[in-house]
Amino acid sequence: MVKDTFETATAKIKKRTRYGMRTEIAEQNGQIISWSNNQARWMLWNIGPDPKKGVKIELDANMVLLYATPKEIKSWLPNLPYLPLYANSYESVYEKRGDKEKVCECDAILEKALEELKRELKRCKR
Repeated sequence: MVKDTFETATAKIKKRTRYGMRTEIAEQNGQIISWSNNQARWMLWNIGPDPKKGVKIELDANMVLLYATPKEIKSWLPNLPYLPLYANSYESVYEKRGDKEKVCECDAILEKALEELKRELKRCKR
């Protein structure tokens, strides 16, 4: 039987470095934790049924499937590392600092990057 510890939960979190959905098959009954950028913390996911052994689970980038009791997981939540993706989030970088000038600067950089990606995509299609 697989059982997560605080250390294995931390290792799973540190692997969450890519955006997008992914599918995992539950090795046994488990629990899902979800990161909130707004609150900058992990929470026990309580929307929908708990993952059951053998079931395919669709998880977003801010979600981690753990094999431990809700009581154990709740005791870890305050000490788990931040989601790696949070460092680049709007909430982390600008909103909580109230830095509106940086938000505009960031939007301009993203707009420029999007244009470059569009040009590269057109070039690749040729």
